Amino acid sequence: SSAAYEGEVLIRDGEPRFARFNANVRVEVLRAKGWSRIPVLPATVALHSAKIKGKEAAMVIEGGFYTLITQERGAFDLELDFGASVSTTNGQSRIAFEMAGAGATTLRLKVPAAEDLDFTVSNAHLQSDEIVDKFRQVDATLPGNGTLMVSWQREISQEAEVEKQQAQVY
Repeated sequence: SSAAYEGEVLIRDGEPRFARFNANVRVEVLRAKGWSRIPVLPATVALHSAKIKGKEAAMVIEGGFYTLITQERGAFDLELDFGASVSTTNGQSRIAFEMAGAGATTLRLKVPAAEDLDFTVSNAHLQSDEIVDKFRQVDATLPGNGTLMVSWQREISQEAEVEKQQAQVY
């Protein structure tokens, strides 16, 4: 019914290389009995752990997704710890992975940076960013399906964009 992703970008060799996420997915199993199979994360991310009520949850890969297999009934929280790669091209860094469907999806991502960053969260309905300690943090509310894609680059001031040149007359 909902998914909340909270991540932090890790810097290696001076470049963002990897992001570690904790996700809390609210699952509601309506089936009266038997096993339920619920896709929760794409197999393109690195799953570290999946827990229900503090215990390891049974996960398999089916159809390109990590899939929860459970006999739990009703509503419960699935706690996920996973990593996603960060790609950097021409000074712009990006994280992207497909999301499993959820009714409500929120994102909080922290990027260690001393300079101002310009964030873009694709398809975000609400987005804000702020400085928190030594991090730039972006918060967003997203549609419940599709791709979670966040990109950022150093913010360029208006003065830096326009290079002043000597006027020339021919």
